[in-house]
Amino acid sequence: MGAAAAVLCLGFALAGCQGETTAKVGEAAPELGAIDLDGNTVRLADFRGDVTVVNFWQGGCAPCLTEMPKIQAFHEKHMSDGVHVLAVNIGGGPRIIRDTIAETGVTFDFAFDEVFVASTRYQVNFFPTTYIIDGNGIVRDRIVGELRPGQLETRLADLR
Repeated sequence: MGAAAAVLCLGFALAGCQGETTAKVGEAAPELGAIDLDGNTVRLADFRGDVTVVNFWQGGCAPCLTEMPKIQAFHEKHMSDGVHVLAVNIGGGPRIIRDTIAETGVTFDFAFDEVFVASTRYQVNFFPTTYIIDGNGIVRDRIVGELRPGQLETRLADLR
């Protein structure tokens, strides 16, 4: 799977060199170019109709790990309300994700971006960075830094 994922990610990276747009609030969200733990490409179009919270994080990032219980609580509260949570690890791979899941007990979806395609498309320069995408695939918010308690709830209420 590692080699196949790397080749797929390289393809996304090369596609990104052709003047591709980056994520901007109020505009259509670009595809991620990330891979899930089963080796499949994650497509935002698969979540169309749901509000999607995309959290970009890195292994070893203390604020990233500190906010995971907040994201988990949000996920548990809203997973049956048409809200999807996806955490994208930047620069790491499946082992880091599996270790993090085991340590934190979180149950939302994870993907990884070993070659920095998603982080480039979403202009992730600091970790964590969280995007909120509405059910029509439009970027509605970008939050840089650790989430504060209740912050996702407030942003979700603004969309409804």
